Amino acid sequence: MEAHAYEEAAALFRIAAHDQPEEARYHLALGRALARNPRTTREAVEAFEKAARLAPSDATAHIELARV
Repeated sequence: MEAHAYEEAAALFRIAAHDQPEEARYHLALGRALARNPRTTREAVEAFEKAARLAPSDATAHIELARV
């Protein structure tokens, strides 16, 4: 996928995470899109951390944090 497509995806996931802030899957998806761009790594980490707080029993966000 091209970098531009990840930026578009990140924009959409930002909206979803804003509209439904308690939905861990949107923060996780946002983090994944942001992690593709070195300039948005910090924001990706924040999104993964939020997902981990919202769904502490789901290891996915913790795995993604380890990858960043």
